[in-house]
Amino acid sequence: MRMGHRVRFAAWVLLACHGVLKADDGTTRARLESIEAGQAAAASRFERERQGDSTEAARRAANERLERETRRNLEAAIELARTNPEDATSFEALKFVVQNHQPSLGDMTVRALQLMLDQGDERRPGHASYLFQVALGLWQYPDAERLLRRILDRNPDRAERAAACYWLARHLTSQARISRRLRGKPEGQKDFEGHLAAEPIGRFVQEKDPAALDRKAEELLERASDEFGDVRLPGSTQTIGEVATGELFAARNLNIGQAAPEIVGTDHESKPFKLSETRGKVVVLTFTGSWCGPCVAMYPLFRELLTIHKGRPFSIVSVDTDTDVQALKKAIDSGKITWRCWWDGGMDGPIARRWGIASFPRIFVLDPQGVIRFKDVRGDDLKRAVAGLLDVPETVKPR
Repeated sequence: MRMGHRVRFAAWVLLACHGVLKADDGTTRARLESIEAGQAAAASRFERERQGDSTEAARRAANERLERETRRNLEAAIELARTNPEDATSFEALKFVVQNHQPSLGDMTVRALQLMLDQGDERRPGHASYLFQVALGLWQYPDAERLLRRILDRNPDRAERAAACYWLARHLTSQARISRRLRGKPEGQKDFEGHLAAEPIGRFVQEKDPAALDRKAEELLERASDEFGDVRLPGSTQTIGEVATGELFAARNLNIGQAAPEIVGTDHESKPFKLSETRGKVVVLTFTGSWCGPCVAMYPLFRELLTIHKGRPFSIVSVDTDTDVQALKKAIDSGKITWRCWWDGGMDGPIARRWGIASFPRIFVLDPQGVIRFKDVRGDDLKRAVAGLLDVPETVKPR
């Protein structure tokens, strides 16, 4: 995101007049750079140790060492911010803490968010570049939502408010999705027991109404499109208006019980095909790409499903979002992908854009009439979903 010099200067003057911006004196900047260098060195050492010895004991020791060093660095950054609240570097130090968030160090993240709110950092410039981490990584943290709302309400820069509006919508959508999932599978709450200082997961699930969250997120996406539609998010080739249009389409047309919209595109050989060609079959439709580790990790399961249900009215089709079609061709030639794919030309390709795909992998399970029956089911749950729609004996052995 770029601002003209006059706009940037005006924003700087406004912040200075409100007493929330003060140039750093060099000393705090040097201290923060030292902390950042220490964290980079710790991460680099961790990678070397992990690759050098693959024993469980060695991996555990490397993880514990990285966590200790990360905690020490985050503590130093918080102390720097706490003792220099009017220094411009204070905000950068707190961003550093958020950007290095780990569930096991969540108490540090909570302190950083509290300091941002206490010090009035919501008025500073520089939020747009890291708010995706706040929105998607801190969905369980009440102060994350407060910070997003304050930036939207109080920041003098339109681009900062635009980013806050969009990412607040995504934040609420994440809350709705996770709350809905954990209501359906309460045993999944155990996965969050190590999230220090976050909202207690049981209370979170009980108090968050997924339907209400989805409605609020939709309202924010509409606002983002109407008020900030021409703004581009950092690193995005699309405007907020373009992104919000796709996500609003998804919110209104890709729900369980609705017929899946038509997909028209071409495969890796430029041959056209349509989603409607699979009508009459149970279909697993995925949005994927070789750049996406979790996507590739699911390929063996997809191949297994095709083997299990060979001869039955079952199909898998994927929208591949690699920017280079050669990546898709390589996956097909190597046998990693054994099903038909559209090549969409990137994460913001026409199919992914229309469907409002904002995270990967995305999975839709369609019945023979093309109606969405399941969304984002994985592993054994995906196996059960397919078997149930095919009306065949369950293919998952009881645990």
